[in-house]
Amino acid sequence: MKKQTLKCGLEAVNGKTYVKATQYSKISFKDLVKDIQDHTGVPMAMVKATIDAMAHEVLDNVKNGHSVAIDGLGSFYLSTSAKAQADAEKANSSTVRRVALAFRQSTEVKNDLLNKSTGVRFDTLETSADKTPDDSGNGGNSGGSGDGGEYNENDGID
Repeated sequence: MKKQTLKCGLEAVNGKTYVKATQYSKISFKDLVKDIQDHTGVPMAMVKATIDAMAHEVLDNVKNGHSVAIDGLGSFYLSTSAKAQADAEKANSSTVRRVALAFRQSTEVKNDLLNKSTGVRFDTLETSADKTPDDSGNGGNSGGSGDGGEYNENDGID
């Protein structure tokens, strides 16, 4: 497999600069179906029906409390965020603020992305303006770990 080179941006958060992958565009469902059809030779209608059924089954199983593993890719699961309660008796479903379908990559995918010969290489593209917790646009969570450590744009989601 050929190594992919992606442009990246530099994002300044609270006076520190982090490398952030750039999303070029969104691949449409129709284009994804066409790519799979080209790769497999399976008719587009069958590819579409299979993906539609898979999406329905993943969501249905996650709603019923199951994690759904896709071999070689990762797992989908239900993620929630709730307001912390000092009194355990007050912690209940009414304190849930967010419910989301989450995805955790498999170790296989993680290793492939980090592989020096087949993974992803980043070329620096641009720098964003410095952000603080108040102007980051995500409710005061800058996405940083708070300890000067690694930046994760998904911190605070789970």
